[in-house]
Amino acid sequence: MTYFILLILCLISFEFLHFIKFFDRLNTTLFLTKKVLKILSSVRISDHWKEKIILNYACSLMSLSIQMLLVMISIISVFFIVNIFISDLVLIALSPPGMAFSLFSIIGYSLFRKATKNG
Repeated sequence: MTYFILLILCLISFEFLHFIKFFDRLNTTLFLTKKVLKILSSVRISDHWKEKIILNYACSLMSLSIQMLLVMISIISVFFIVNIFISDLVLIALSPPGMAFSLFSIIGYSLFRKATKNG
């Protein structure tokens, strides 16, 4: 029964991450980080302009990071709230078999979702 609840929570978390476009935010964060590193390593851009550009990118990265942190905190809090009603859910979710079960169920669901969306 606990693994079934874990499966349901994993699928809800996966759908929530897709609904709020979490992976797009993660890609944007990686893209901005690459741009910052490219700007910092460039010798053609003066330090004055680097300071101005890096400040803008830093504000964007901070905003994205806070948004992603709040999303992760909300998902973790749901797991702990459900743990109040279903004892040992968090212990099972954090155990190696629980992590493997969560990982394979999310991968399987992702592949199923992708196959049914394209088909």
